[in-house]
Amino acid sequence: MSDWRPDWEDPNAYPQPNELSAQEWGWEFLRRNEEYSMAYKTKALPVMTSCVGKPGRTSNGLALDPDEEHPAITEFQNYWRISAPVSPDINGPRAIRFVLPTQGVRIAQNLNTGGGTRPEDVAVVFDLTRPLPYQMRLALKVLRVKQRNLVKEGIVKLRKGKPQRSCFPEYIRLLDAREAGVGFRLIGETIYTALSKGPDAVETELRAQKYYSRALEWTARYDEIANLG
Repeated sequence: MSDWRPDWEDPNAYPQPNELSAQEWGWEFLRRNEEYSMAYKTKALPVMTSCVGKPGRTSNGLALDPDEEHPAITEFQNYWRISAPVSPDINGPRAIRFVLPTQGVRIAQNLNTGGGTRPEDVAVVFDLTRPLPYQMRLALKVLRVKQRNLVKEGIVKLRKGKPQRSCFPEYIRLLDAREAGVGFRLIGETIYTALSKGPDAVETELRAQKYYSRALEWTARYDEIANLG
């Protein structure tokens, strides 16, 4: 038995569930993977040892510049989805960086939706041979990055707010009034009767304009309303 392994008969020798981070727990399971242990000793370690002392290398033989890494090391890292090879025999917990694989989750862009091609229309492709909960989490991250990039490029403007069912009657009244050619002043005085007198009277026109803009926005977000349940 390796020196790093606790005495399995002593439950106190093992960490409690919340004592380690998720990354540390991931490492505890990976280091116990026999295939990983063998691959490290037969594939990664010999290459790392041969590179020790060479320019642009760390003390354990890894490249300082990831783009200059040895192909065998890159292949090892990609296969095991870790940022660098780590000896399974190292003492104590270790928070290594796991790299989420992109296999099984990818974005298919520029779909033909029947109304033309739009860069904001994307589809996520899943690999049904892999666990779905993990892919769902990864898909959310991938989509958020894509969305953030489109916003930065000025291609997409994020929709804000959630549909409030209590506002629907007011919104469609505003839309119908404007369609009939009614001005915002009269709309405000009619719909917001309680505010049409006194010091708030001047606010009714502005209120009508504000909520008409919101109502108009929801005409493009009807699908969100339809899916309220």
